Amino acid sequence: MTLVIAGMKDNETAFFCADSTISSNGRTLLSGFRKIYSIPVTTWRPYFIGETFKDYLHEHTSTHCVIAFSGNTLTAQHLLNSITSHLSQLRLSWCSITASYAILRHCDTTNELFRPGCQWDESMFLERDFRGLLTCNLVFDIILYCVNEAISSARKYKLDENGYNSLATAFIAAAYDPEKRETKLARFDMKSHRDDDGYLNPVFELTHLSDQEVSQIGDSHLIDNQDEIRRISEQDGISIDHASFRHLLEKINSSLDEGRRAVDYPALMKHFVSGQLSVVTHVKSR
Repeated sequence: MTLVIAGMKDNETAFFCADSTISSNGRTLLSGFRKIYSIPVTTWRPYFIGETFKDYLHEHTSTHCVIAFSGNTLTAQHLLNSITSHLSQLRLSWCSITASYAILRHCDTTNELFRPGCQWDESMFLERDFRGLLTCNLVFDIILYCVNEAISSARKYKLDENGYNSLATAFIAAAYDPEKRETKLARFDMKSHRDDDGYLNPVFELTHLSDQEVSQIGDSHLIDNQDEIRRISEQDGISIDHASFRHLLEKINSSLDEGRRAVDYPALMKHFVSGQLSVVTHVKSR
């Protein structure tokens, strides 16, 4: 398993702390495995010849989001591939139902620009029309779509309890709004819904996190109430991100002392600021 801790250091800075092991039944199988990923988020603007739409040829906005995961590594990689593919191909478009501009997935068949025979006035799709469309909530909604679309194939294999548990994965994500210059966090937890035949259907649920929350995913034996992390911060007079990293190191050390090795070194902390992810602290061993 693993332990990932994430939260907001301030209004602009999200932090992520994680170990880097792959383990099974309390045994470490390998270390140095990356669990915090920077994912490109790119919108593409429509290209016109006169009043006729041709294609999406040029990037409009480029930033990044962050995904940190715990659980089954193969499941996580499958979901990360879907997230990466979708977020790198977002399309600026128009929705006549709401009479507003929108950002759509590249696979969205409702994109009205592809309707044959349509002509678009040259006063449309100006730079000012796209401002404020790329929001944190939009990124989170697209991530939710991606993980549920990617995991949906599991339903046809009629999962029992063991099958469901073998796929179990959780994510914490950070997104950046380039217009408002704000960062937000959300988590994605895999839940099960039992069908009429008694089999388990996996589905991800989205939870938006407040700026005051410190969220943890991973081995349930290692997860404490976030008040413990706040106690470390207040007692030792350190910021919440460094308190979270110290808490992670304490959990790794106690796990090693007990011989469980569910988590292990190296451990690291990363900051996500203005759409950019960077390493702040990297501890190779105790």
